[in-house]
Formats: sequence, structure tokens, C-alpha cells
Amino acid sequence: MKKKSIFTQKCVVIAVFFFITACSKNDYNLASQAQDKNANSLKTAENAHQNLTFNNGDTLLNVNYESGTLNSNITGIIATHASASDAAYMTGSPGTYAIAHKVNRTDSAYYSAGAYRSEADADNVTNARYLPGEERRYEFSVLLKDWESYTSPNPAFTDNIFQLKETAGSTIRLGVKRNTLYLWQQNDPQVELISDVMPYSNQWIDFRIDVKWAKDNTGYINYYVCLPGEYSYTLKQSFPNSITYNGTGTGGQHGYLKWGIYREAKATSAAPVTRIAYHDNIRVIQLPL
Repeated sequence: MKKKSIFTQKCVVIAVFFFITACSKNDYNLASQAQDKNANSLKTAENAHQNLTFNNGDTLLNVNYESGTLNSNITGIIATHASASDAAYMTGSPGTYAIAHKVNRTDSAYYSAGAYRSEADADNVTNARYLPGEERRYEFSVLLKDWESYTSPNPAFTDNIFQLKETAGSTIRLGVKRNTLYLWQQNDPQVELISDVMPYSNQWIDFRIDVKWAKDNTGYINYYVCLPGEYSYTLKQSFPNSITYNGTGTGGQHGYLKWGIYREAKATSAAPVTRIAYHDNIRVIQLPL
């Protein structure tokens, strides 16, 4: 479990009552960060990162990496399919452990499944799969480590950091293109979530996605973000009355989640050579709460 802030310890009763809007808090000391911005900003952000508490019986998957292992001691979690020794590795220390994914787009050891990528997935965790008619909440935290800024006029490739993927159907992706974090989903090819991620490099950003998986317009999907220094999620995009599941959901077909780095840039492109992202607190929760 990540270290709780003083504010959280004193306000636990209020936090439980207002749980639906609570998110992990990046409550590091801003004055200290300003004094030691380069050397300690990443460690400060890691130490401030926290877990959330959920009601009993709601959580279907909880990957917090506090075991210090790449699968968080959960059978079925795959850390990466890339062969490079540092394509996936642990970062942090007890209380702040997270998984790091690294991709060098010029090295074939970071190439798998037809792309330069290093991604963890929960495809083999039955509880984390989804089918039409199910209602789920997905939460995860991301730290873009030493993120290199986009430089015009270089091609604007996307670095995907999270996916909700059907085995035979569509995929929802969150990724950084130029310096903007977008989402891509069926019939909505590019929708903004964070206009500029660069001020938050080396800091934890928390995400929440609430969705009802449906093959007709009875579905919905809502995207929330909690930026560093904020204490609640903000609804960024909402898609009511939507088709959210496009496969049949039969014959073993299903949806699952992936997190890490999936690069659309090719080896010969002008994009940054290496990208690294940390992920933590990956949760799947059954709705409604």
C-alpha cells in the first residue's frame, strides 16, 4: 500500500463518505520540489503516490505491485511480450512499487506482436475480462518518465499507454500524440483528455474509465482524470447512449485490458528513440458501486 498523506489520515471518515470522487493525491511538498527539481522530482512523486480503498466485494482486479514482482503475484498477469531484459522492470521501493515499461524503437528486442511495444495484460485473468451487458470501472495511474517533448515538424506518432481491447472487435486506446493525451474509440477517432502532458512529466496522473459494455445504444463510457496536485477526478469526456462493444461476445471472444507502451513510430522515423512509462494501481471494479 502506498504511503497515505497526512490529509488523508486525518480525513478518512470524510474520504469514505465522498469515496466516489476521491482519487490518489500527489501531495508532495511543492516548495521542496522547486528547490530540487531535477534530482528529486521523480522520487518525490513516487513517494507521494497512494492507493485507494474500495468497498468489500467491488474489486475484480487490483494490481498494485507491492509484492515487488512483475505480475504483482497475480496468476495470469503478463508483464511484457518483448524480449529485451529491461522491456519491463520494477521501480520504486516498498510502498511505492510500480512497473516500468521501456521501448526503444530502433532495437528489435522491443518489437512484439507487429509493433515496437512493451505492454502488460490481464487477458488470462478471468475476473478482469469483460463481455456485453457488463458494467465496469477501470482505474490506473501513469507516470511518463523523462518524457521527451514533441518537436515540429516531426511526424506526430502516438505512444499508447492503456488499452481496452476486444479479442474480436474494437479497441479503446489512450495515448500521447504530439504533447496531447488523446483517447481513440469506435466512431470517435481522436478525442482530447489532457491538452499538454509535459508539465506532468515524472509525476503520477490518475485515470478512471466507467463503462457499460453494450452492442447497442444502451451503453455508455465516461473518462475521468486526476492531475498532480488535484484531489478528485474530473470528468473529461462522456459518451452516453453508445455502442461500446463491437464483437459478438460468443465463442470465447471477450475484452481485456493492457497497460504499458505501444509505439506507432517505426524504427526509421524521427520520433524519440526511447519511451518509458510507469504504471500502478490498475483496478477493475464491478459497477454500480
